[in-house]
Amino acid sequence: LKRNECYSLIEISNFNNIENFSNFIASNISLQNLNIDEFIISKSESENNRFWSFRESIPLAERKEEFIIAHDISVPLSNIQSFIHNTSKEIKKFNRASKIINFGHLGDNNLHFNVLINSYELSKKKLIRNSINRIVFDNVNKFGGAISAEHGIGQLRKNELILHKSHDEIKLMKKIKKLFDPKNILNPGKVI
Repeated sequence: LKRNECYSLIEISNFNNIENFSNFIASNISLQNLNIDEFIISKSESENNRFWSFRESIPLAERKEEFIIAHDISVPLSNIQSFIHNTSKEIKKFNRASKIINFGHLGDNNLHFNVLINSYELSKKKLIRNSINRIVFDNVNKFGGAISAEHGIGQLRKNELILHKSHDEIKLMKKIKKLFDPKNILNPGKVI
């Protein structure tokens, strides 16, 4: 059994309206430039539920691990493959014992590009986290992405925002915040 680096799970809904599923797929999805071994297409509502079960079990499994470095990033669809390849290679070069846990949403280019570190010295945990973050965020910038996606910057990435956004972008963010929250009562002190 050949194992791919990545798979795309494609969820299709409204099965009641699809008379012949195979004909529907053949007439609506062009497979000529795609490696179809990388796609798994649902054929029923129960398969959709299984896909979501797989997806939702990943964060639960990650919580059982001791040292996960999580990233919620966005990379243009055309660059995702190169980003994953280059970033994974650099992380493996930095820490051979690391494992990449990568899943996301192709529809909006979001990736949860998480790194599991199996072997480390407790005293070096912060150094490892900072180094992995630097590798990931530098590659996000290199491939035209953003260091935050649907979960936002949060408090942990607040300082990273300054490094990865221009002065004008930060200024615009502050203006938008002020527009919607003129009295600064929504999360005061938590937005740059």
